[in-house]
Amino acid sequence: MFGTEVLFGERFDGISLYTKDLDAEGHTFASVLDSIRADFASHLVDSRRHSLTEVSELLGFSSPANFSRWFRKQFGRSPSQWRSESVEERRA
Repeated sequence: MFGTEVLFGERFDGISLYTKDLDAEGHTFASVLDSIRADFASHLVDSRRHSLTEVSELLGFSSPANFSRWFRKQFGRSPSQWRSESVEERRA
């Protein structure tokens, strides 16, 4: 049987190694998370398969308003504007 020191010690050592790698490359966990979220967000908003509320939940936001603010900061427009512009572009 393993002691908690062994289990948690190894886990935290691994996390600190990842953090050092991120630091060495000039990234933070938050910046990596935002990048991944942005990729998924643009795909999910474009697909129209999910409501914008569902998209905000799928991406782990605590509310649709928080998602909308974050999306506008990332892409310069609201999710609904992005979605309507994407539809117009597909028709053209």
